[in-house]
Amino acid sequence: FGINDANPKKLVKEDEFKSSLAQFADDVTSRGGTPVLCGPIANGGYAKNAKADAKFALTPSRRTYADYAKAVADAKGLAYVDMTSLVAAELAKVGKDAALAYYTGDTKKKDKKTGEMKPTFDTCHPCKAGAKRFAELFLADVRARQLPIAALFN
Repeated sequence: FGINDANPKKLVKEDEFKSSLAQFADDVTSRGGTPVLCGPIANGGYAKNAKADAKFALTPSRRTYADYAKAVADAKGLAYVDMTSLVAAELAKVGKDAALAYYTGDTKKKDKKTGEMKPTFDTCHPCKAGAKRFAELFLADVRARQLPIAALFN
């Protein structure tokens, strides 16, 4: 929920987002599961050609969707892991080069007008190293807060 919606003109409306996430949580609960809601991971936050000392900048929609997810978690009494803030803090701490190395980087994207595959730099989707680091941040948070889900990981 929310990771690919960086364009403010295309944001899912708040009530629709919350309703969908609440339905997801209800479906999990009705099947005997215990949902844990999370904010979307922060994007790379740096442009590929940014200076090495550039400051991290979180895509605003990530915070918007994180706030929506937190509101649903609070309303339903569910655990919430603020992956948006955890990942953003990590990216700001490690700096541009290390942060960009957490994402898939150079790739190709289909041009919507021509259909041609054009080079792009992906700072939305984590690579294996990024996924591993972000999972570590998740686990550290749930363990530090002693959430029941922590018992499922060794």
